[in-house]
Amino acid sequence: MKYLCLMAVFIVSCTSRVQDRIQMRDSVTPAPVHFSFERDSLDEVYSNNIIPEFEASYKHTFTIDTSFEFKDTAFFIRMEYLLDSTAKVVVPKKYLQLYGLEEYVVYASYCNLTIEKNGAPFFQKRMDKRMFYDALDVPKKAYAVIYAPHMSIDAGKATVCCSVSIPLTDIGEGVCVEVDLRNGEMEVR
Repeated sequence: MKYLCLMAVFIVSCTSRVQDRIQMRDSVTPAPVHFSFERDSLDEVYSNNIIPEFEASYKHTFTIDTSFEFKDTAFFIRMEYLLDSTAKVVVPKKYLQLYGLEEYVVYASYCNLTIEKNGAPFFQKRMDKRMFYDALDVPKKAYAVIYAPHMSIDAGKATVCCSVSIPLTDIGEGVCVEVDLRNGEMEVR
């Protein structure tokens, strides 16, 4: 058994040396490639790709509405993601150096959450970043917007979660609003 293992190691070792020699003889050495990352070209890449993608998803307002029954009670829930054209957020240069921008201006965003219970108003709330100030540091309070909201309904609760993020950065905080469908009590987390 000992000799069998040594023989296997020797064969593998020889095979890899032969393959190295074959590759060395058969391969063509390419000319070295030199990359030049100039500031202008990086700015152009980011400006031409990332900014339009962010703006397309950020500006995509939408409404989700659903009806369902829970313990013989009919619910209708609507969540709207909207932009507030009266409130602008100005992101300063220090967050935008990667893009070569002096500033970036976006509208504040928010969600409206409306719940009806058996056809009657049950819960209504405008969710904007001020609701989450306890979870946000100073830069997020000043420069972040609500982004990428989604809703779930589970175990007698309606939950809307989103990111409160500084546009064009990976700086943000995941937050949620949870509404108890039995009594309408809201919890921010």
